[in-house]
Amino acid sequence: MSRWRSSTVLRQASALMSSTVLASALNMLFWVAAAHLYPTDEVGHGNATVSAIALVSGIAQLNLSSVFVRFLPQAGHRTGAFLGSGFAGILAGSVLFGGTYLLLGPGHGFGLGRWDWLGFVLGVTVYALFYVQDGVLTAFGRAGTVVAKQVATSSAKLVLLVALVATGSELGIEAAWCIPAAVAAVVLTFVIFARLAPARSVGESQLPGPRQLGNFVAAEYVNNLVGNVVTLIPPVLVVHVAGSVANAYFAVPWLIVITLQTLVWNIMMSFIAQVGRDPDGLAHHLRRILGLVTAVAVAGTLGLVVLGPTLLLVQGTAFADGGGTLLRVAALSFPFTAVVIVYCALAILVNRLWPAVFVQAVTAVVFLGGAVVLLPRLGLPGVGLAYVGAQALTAAVLLPGLVIRIRTLLQ
Repeated sequence: MSRWRSSTVLRQASALMSSTVLASALNMLFWVAAAHLYPTDEVGHGNATVSAIALVSGIAQLNLSSVFVRFLPQAGHRTGAFLGSGFAGILAGSVLFGGTYLLLGPGHGFGLGRWDWLGFVLGVTVYALFYVQDGVLTAFGRAGTVVAKQVATSSAKLVLLVALVATGSELGIEAAWCIPAAVAAVVLTFVIFARLAPARSVGESQLPGPRQLGNFVAAEYVNNLVGNVVTLIPPVLVVHVAGSVANAYFAVPWLIVITLQTLVWNIMMSFIAQVGRDPDGLAHHLRRILGLVTAVAVAGTLGLVVLGPTLLLVQGTAFADGGGTLLRVAALSFPFTAVVIVYCALAILVNRLWPAVFVQAVTAVVFLGGAVVLLPRLGLPGVGLAYVGAQALTAAVLLPGLVIRIRTLLQ
């Protein structure tokens, strides 16, 4: 039994890690190809637009990915209804928040002329569903499908990016980014509701009551909102403060930073899903996962400090010079980020999220405030320095409570 548990949780974690690495590598190639095929100002504008879609879709998806990972294995005969209510909320949130973003002004100039509103809201809807589907598949133990989905979609983005060069369209980058994801989101939504959910709609539901579930969803939503602000506002800030060219140099280093964060999050999400299916193996799974997280954090930090600028040479010397120092500085945040992610994941497991939410909200203010101050003075490395400081502050505050929680769960 112990060996089976080890292989299952590590297999699911490895699949999600592979998904993150392969999709991110292909997405990095997307931006490398864009840098060679499109004018630099179009690359910067395209990255800012994609970041805006990611920001709003991150808000619109209500962080239901974590909710589904945590509770879907317990839904029993209510699986279909639980999923249906969540997806309906995502569709409503996409229209609400996408429209609000455009009304408030930051989304003006998305680039689709009279189709501004429809294009932006559809992009938000697509990526809100696309992200949440990973959580659903993980909860169902289908991490391999997540890999196939991410790799196929990212490959299609790259192919479409190249194909659209010949059209001369200024929307080539945005269209290539959104269309393959839209196809994947539609297909997988059908598969989830027509095949996967009915097959698991058996047995008694062990979902918590409405009040407890509502409190969890609210805390996770606020936590996700803070996280999205921290990760997705910087590209928008850079393009407004330093311009589209600077944002082109910022895009790939920041993508690498977010990729390593996502890698650790996916490891912890596989752990939460596995505990939902095998609660008696919690301590065993936790030991395995903590070792894996430590290895990833250390390897990621050392690898990027040593090789970071070299990786950026694939975009060109100018991109390596413009983003290399930023990447090295930001890499120093990974050990601190790992502490924060492990704390939040265990808080999800024990349904105690609000303290982590409060600390991360304060840290977000520190980071963005520091970035606003340091970006004009130090350039792009200033954003990385502000990020390292913010993550270190968060880790220092959360570490004592994390140690206590781990000891308790391992007993």
